[in-house]
Amino acid sequence: MAFVAIPNNDQYEYDNAPPDPGVGHPMRALWLKSSNGIRTEHGHSNYVRTRKIGSGDVDHGELSKSYWDARGTEDDIQPFAMTVRTTAANEAFTIPCQNVGTFNATVDWGDGSSSTVTTYNDSNLAHTYASAGDHAISISGTFPNIKFGNNQAVADKVIAVTNLGQVGWQTLERAFKYCDNMTSFTSGVTDTSSVTNVFEMFYACSDMTSCDVSNFDTSSVTTMGGMFRYCYDVTSLDISSFDTSSVTNMNGTFWSCRSLTSLDVSNFDTSSVTNMYYMFLSCSSLTSLDISNFDTSSVTTMGGMFYRCSSLTDVVGVENFDIEGINTVSGFQFFMTLVTLPTARYDALLVNWDAQDPLDNLVPTFGNSKYTAGGTAAAARANLISTDGWSISDGGTAPLVPFAMTARTTAASETFELRCLNAGTFNATIDWGDGSSSTVTTYNDSNLAHTYASAGDHSISISGTFPNIFFNNTGVHRSKVIAVTNLGQVGWQSFDRAFYGCDNMTSFTSGVTDTSAVAHLKQMFYNCSNLTSVDLSTLNTSSTTHMNHMFYGCGNLAGTLNLSSLDTSSVTTMRSLFGNCFKLTTVNVSNWDTSSVTDMQYMFYKTGRDTTGTFDVVGIENFNIEGLSNYPSIGSIMQYTLIPTARYDALLINWDAQDPFDGMHTHFGSSQYTAGGAAAAARANLISTDGWTITDGGTA
Repeated sequence: MAFVAIPNNDQYEYDNAPPDPGVGHPMRALWLKSSNGIRTEHGHSNYVRTRKIGSGDVDHGELSKSYWDARGTEDDIQPFAMTVRTTAANEAFTIPCQNVGTFNATVDWGDGSSSTVTTYNDSNLAHTYASAGDHAISISGTFPNIKFGNNQAVADKVIAVTNLGQVGWQTLERAFKYCDNMTSFTSGVTDTSSVTNVFEMFYACSDMTSCDVSNFDTSSVTTMGGMFRYCYDVTSLDISSFDTSSVTNMNGTFWSCRSLTSLDVSNFDTSSVTNMYYMFLSCSSLTSLDISNFDTSSVTTMGGMFYRCSSLTDVVGVENFDIEGINTVSGFQFFMTLVTLPTARYDALLVNWDAQDPLDNLVPTFGNSKYTAGGTAAAARANLISTDGWSISDGGTAPLVPFAMTARTTAASETFELRCLNAGTFNATIDWGDGSSSTVTTYNDSNLAHTYASAGDHSISISGTFPNIFFNNTGVHRSKVIAVTNLGQVGWQSFDRAFYGCDNMTSFTSGVTDTSAVAHLKQMFYNCSNLTSVDLSTLNTSSTTHMNHMFYGCGNLAGTLNLSSLDTSSVTTMRSLFGNCFKLTTVNVSNWDTSSVTDMQYMFYKTGRDTTGTFDVVGIENFNIEGLSNYPSIGSIMQYTLIPTARYDALLINWDAQDPFDGMHTHFGSSQYTAGGAAAAARANLISTDGWTITDGGTA
């Protein structure tokens, strides 16, 4: 006896065991051949008589009726459909299969004849066509595999697959290998949930221009090696829905897909993958690739992964690869031959990979990728060579990017002067943007001033060593700055009060820069009252200790300020950091490490005041506050503003779970918490146990 559940959750007892419900389609459990000859009105299968447990006898055909009414009839099950071409009269065509699974299928040959197939090598898999032409073959029933990879002469006759169908697929290993005359493939209505192997499925389908695999269920697939290898002419692949969580082998998956200009693998789960050898080899038309979601912690070989991807100019996320599993020298050779990464990406790669414990004596190639000279990337590269014995091939050092800003004069013969702090060594060239230039060697060099013959906007470029800028709310020149377009690589050491009082500056972009030595961002944008656009995504703040008043008084900075990428692990003060930023709707600090912070007073004072009801601070609930060591250090943190109830609830719960300083006086503006729940209990505990004084908006 065997038991099967049907959709109404009743259990039924069968006289003989049902087949695997995962084979073919989800209704296979009801498809039983019986010895008693009972037929159902809903299809061609014969059902056994069943008995509902504890309820007497019930005819299975009647039971299945409601099931078929909900799920469709057996006749709705889609056949496998393909088109083959013969070129002469009395030409034979054979469907090659392998000895995997059970066959019980009907083949409609498309010329009025049909055959029944019960074994993988059944003679009925061969058919002779009386006339030459294109023949639409349809296969229904149970047909677990096809494998043209065994016979190229036969494979050459396949010109299209129009529907994979629901025929109980178990493997598609080398299914259409060498089908080099097949121009199109459409998965259509299919169920591939039981397929574990798509190895070389489309190998050398060299004339295929259209490949629709959007309906593939790859949840059971373990090997995807060479799946699209030598699919030279395929211009697009929709694989965004592929479930790759079970895949271990991606060796050469996209090898020589040379017509692909883009490929979305951003959702790939590669946590189980061990082999990425030649994965994207010779994808010569790809210009960029986002692999930021790739988990390579299990990968042992990625040699030639991007070899000959000659048009590839960026590989987003490669810098975060875990390479500690690479266990052979060959597992890394030819990695990125002919590829050019952006300097910032390659810099990050060298730094991050050096921080790991990689295999010694590897010989990676990074094409023409260039690294920044004299910085952390150069040091990391040198360490990989000297300590780990690596032999690195790349494009050498990159030209240093200048600091670029725009200043505006409003009258003829007007002077603009750069202000600097007496810190660091100056050795820079200033291109004033009007055809003239100056050399600067000291912080107060007279060459820091320049007179423009005509009024207008002037693009200033500074190259060399220029460790700081220090407008410090002094003089009229601060108001002439209207934009910073690139911080550049000029040896920055400090941004203490750098653009303080630049009240006409509207936009700031960090761009290509190296700020790894910068300790102070204190008052960097203080009272930049017309600043509306800020991009600090490339700012390296690993050495930064001071961020107090950084954006204080940026009253026109509106919308979302995303600072989640900033490294705050060394920061000690965030006092008034976003104070009086009235128009912000969101501040994203979701990845901030505040474990070293001792002062958060007034951090969000009046922030988002003009957007009350929509303002949010993403990540504040996860702040580590155990470093705050005196009662005012968190005082008025959010006075005159509020955050959503769910955020405030999480903040109270998470902060209470820590060991905060006793006797804190803190103000959360009008933020409201949920009454009677965990947040209310946490708030009460902070007050009663830790002696906190909390001002907020009460219960929501």
